[in-house]
Amino acid sequence: MFDDSSSPAITISYLVLLGELLIRRGITIDDWLQDSPLLRSQLDRPDKYIDLETTAHLVEKAIELSNDNALGIYFGQLLNLNSHGILGFAGLVSANVEASLKIGFHFTETRSPLLGLTLKKNEKEAIIH
Repeated sequence: MFDDSSSPAITISYLVLLGELLIRRGITIDDWLQDSPLLRSQLDRPDKYIDLETTAHLVEKAIELSNDNALGIYFGQLLNLNSHGILGFAGLVSANVEASLKIGFHFTETRSPLLGLTLKKNEKEAIIH
């Protein structure tokens, strides 16, 4: 389940943030992790990876416990460049916004195989897909 490079996975750091959001809403980590293969102690290792099946289960459980289908919006508001580990740091120290975006787009899958981003630009606008 954890750190298996043969299957798609994301870093536990994102689940740590989701757990913090749930705590703010009065939901305990123990209630959230109930019936999950993720142990509370594993949240102390945000650099480790967790499989997508377990991640999906925990996201669904978070939505159920919070009774808020918009929970993902609130989760997204918690994210900043630091939330994305070394990839975020690379973006932070880039020469300019375009260089930061290019790094992010190129290496996004190192943080989550769920995302694939591209940047389209012309003289008037830049569009993220």
